[in-house]
Amino acid sequence: MRKRVALFKVSVMALSLVICTTLGGAQSQSTPSPQALAPVNAGEGMAFAKTMQSDMELLMELEMELSGSVVKDVPFSAQVSIETEQVLADGTHIRRKTGGSLYRDSLGRLREQLALPLPPPMPASAEIGSIVILSDPSTGAHWTLMPAAKTAMKMTMPTVSRGKTNVDSNAQKNFRVFGGFGDDGSAEKLGSQNMEGVTATGTRFTHSIPAGQLGNDQALQLATERWYSSEIHLTVFLKRSDPMTGTKTLKVTEIRREEPDAAMFNIPADYAVQEMFVPAAPPEKPSQP
Repeated sequence: MRKRVALFKVSVMALSLVICTTLGGAQSQSTPSPQALAPVNAGEGMAFAKTMQSDMELLMELEMELSGSVVKDVPFSAQVSIETEQVLADGTHIRRKTGGSLYRDSLGRLREQLALPLPPPMPASAEIGSIVILSDPSTGAHWTLMPAAKTAMKMTMPTVSRGKTNVDSNAQKNFRVFGGFGDDGSAEKLGSQNMEGVTATGTRFTHSIPAGQLGNDQALQLATERWYSSEIHLTVFLKRSDPMTGTKTLKVTEIRREEPDAAMFNIPADYAVQEMFVPAAPPEKPSQP
């Protein structure tokens, strides 16, 4: 489990750096214009990578949930939005928002189409900011497509066997591990409600970091609210509040329980394929009873 979490964090950092490199290459090859943009330098690229990893935290968590179990015969399509809000010590407010679409077919294959934050000086409307993630939990295949560059990055993740895990309890485990709660903290049941046409059950997790543990002079309170639908085996709302990083909210909307077009899960024939090497991780220690 923790190995998969680490792999996804590494993949997002690598992806962001690849995007920066692609941007620089695309700019150097294009015809200069009055609005020509300066290439992204290494410092800006690394800062962008760190910001992107922070903004994509909830999306990576959703990705872990979706790819952690093979779910067949429960197709859907939906929109997803991610908002980040942070208030600095001097009162400055920082707000960022991104979003995209999400699909799963009857075979359990997944497609995420996202508009990613871009490094300066690229404008938010730049087409290079759109990427597509295709994955098949049953085979471990994981592709990241960059349409503007017509490039596909392939990465093989650990496979998941159908029937060996309970989908909903597995999603709950992913959630606690990725959120950093583990077995600590407390959970409050919030009941059930209809969200975007599906029934979702809510849980609020709270966790306290004692004074002195991180150099903090008083205890820090972290909270995460999660609404999960067993009908489609998907978290439809996720909100995390952390005094160190601000508030992050993920919403899944416009849920349509229908079969997506099969062509959406194929790699375009004119895309160049690059394979990303993922080093093997040591086996996980069995959990203590």
